[in-house]
Amino acid sequence: MSKKSIKRTELIEKYLDGELQGLELNNFESQLKVDKKLSQDCFLQKIIRETMADRDVWELRNMLDEIRKEFKKSKNT
Repeated sequence: MSKKSIKRTELIEKYLDGELQGLELNNFESQLKVDKKLSQDCFLQKIIRETMADRDVWELRNMLDEIRKEFKKSKNT
């Protein structure tokens, strides 16, 4: 990965994390409007984040379900 693509990835991450401010934020949002590849990369990263968050919630639900089952089982013995 080139330094340019690392910088681009870091900017996307900062943007999605709400860490860009002022001129840096304005410049990034202006670039999003004209750079189709940047816009696509940003959208893809957002989808990846949402998917990972959904996966974490699903795993947590499964763990809680297992804990509930074990609790019920121990209560009945």
